[in-house]
Amino acid sequence: MFYQHPDVALAALVSQPDAYAGELPVAYVQAKPGTQIDVDQLLDFVRERTPERAAVPVKLYLIDAIPLTGVGKIFKPALRVDAAERMVRATLADLNTGGTQLTVAVLSHPEHGQVIQVSGEGATGSGRDAVERQVHERLGPLPWRHEVVWR
Repeated sequence: MFYQHPDVALAALVSQPDAYAGELPVAYVQAKPGTQIDVDQLLDFVRERTPERAAVPVKLYLIDAIPLTGVGKIFKPALRVDAAERMVRATLADLNTGGTQLTVAVLSHPEHGQVIQVSGEGATGSGRDAVERQVHERLGPLPWRHEVVWR
């Protein structure tokens, strides 16, 4: 459906974790050189051509270059990690951190496959406990495991 649009060079659908549905589809799109894509118009274009509502992406990210494997196939694991990191950063964006700096990464885990790691810096004692509690409250409902580490 994305490739039917004249300005799309490459596109990929991947899932991002969701507390309610488990996972939701998100799209990554690379525009053809010299073109500009309006995200809302492209989503409308895709929505009109997608017979199942659940398959319509909830987000669309325009990126300069979609990652490819050595043989030229789209490397979806990198996009899935990016989608999860974006979703977690958005989920934690308005967290009351009291000045604590938080960074998000999705890391490989030998037992769970992947884990969301939230790293904190700049908090001590009860401030650290409060931030960690808020992170667990927000990320706990997700189907992916998460951990909070302090530097």
